[in-house]
Amino acid sequence: MIVIVEKNSLTIKVFFKEKQKGFWGNVEMILYITIIVASTFIVALFNSLFGGYPFSAWQVILWVVLSVILSIALDGLIAFIHRLIPYKYYKENNAYFREKKGERKFYEKLKIRVWKDKIPELGGKLKYFDKSKIVDNADSNYFMTFIKETCMGEMVHLVSFIVSPLLLIVMPSYFTWTIGLPVVIVNMCLQLPSICTLRYTRGKLVVAYKRAKMKEEREAKAKIEAGEEKEKDEILEPEERPPMSKSAS
Repeated sequence: MIVIVEKNSLTIKVFFKEKQKGFWGNVEMILYITIIVASTFIVALFNSLFGGYPFSAWQVILWVVLSVILSIALDGLIAFIHRLIPYKYYKENNAYFREKKGERKFYEKLKIRVWKDKIPELGGKLKYFDKSKIVDNADSNYFMTFIKETCMGEMVHLVSFIVSPLLLIVMPSYFTWTIGLPVVIVNMCLQLPSICTLRYTRGKLVVAYKRAKMKEEREAKAKIEAGEEKEKDEILEPEERPPMSKSAS
């Protein structure tokens, strides 16, 4: 996603790089799924060949797949719970959500502009707020909603990152470190790019929100002044009006 705000006394221009349609429009999700499948295969293969368990290879593979499903289900549960929390509780001015000094430069050193568009966005696909594009004629309310969505999304990924190790508790002792730990590490690593992307994007959205708000305030002030002038003209008494010029007889 690319958001560029041009400072102008009269207008706000927001340019957005639309994601391609069709197969390539889903390339981000395909890449994400590929990472999960490849990681599952590697963990299953390693444990099947070198685990030395008193179980068949199929049983080991089943536990690997089950641990991945549990990890994904936990992430989904966290996202569902956060969707139930009203927007008002996501305070964009909270010290945590505010951009820190040097944070943007840090992300740019990580080449975030190169890979941030590869992060899958499911909001629009799940009929929630679509963070993959900016609508035409976006106003300050829209940008504020977008900002709060980034706050909520960040909290989802942050909580998923923190609670991922809970998977180790439910895993049988045989598989805690050889299956559970690798799955947890992969899941935690998948949360970090999303957190960085949401924080990086929010900084640009805050600028867009402020510009839109200023524009709306100017327009509202201009309408009020125009209305006052019209009302003043309407209440003038006839004797206060300028004399009408008489035509020559």
